[in-house]
Amino acid sequence: MDLRQRIVLEALRLFSLKGFLSTSIQDILAAAHTSKGGFYNHFKSKEELFFAVMEEARRIWREKNLAGLDQIEKPVEKVKKLLENTRD
Repeated sequence: MDLRQRIVLEALRLFSLKGFLSTSIQDILAAAHTSKGGFYNHFKSKEELFFAVMEEARRIWREKNLAGLDQIEKPVEKVKKLLENTRD
């Protein structure tokens, strides 16, 4: 896992636990085991990181909840599977 990905995943974890406003860049640096330079080589700001975190959260959600839907032909069965996936 590269540094950018590690920063994004740690920020996702911290934002989920503490919220965006209560999570400092220093918290993220400590969790990702990097320096300010490492952070700012990949992101201009905490807000830019937030958008990367939201994209990663969307990717994880899609991977988890849309898995197997393309193999189901009937629309009603697809909806049932999607609801089942999101419930888990």
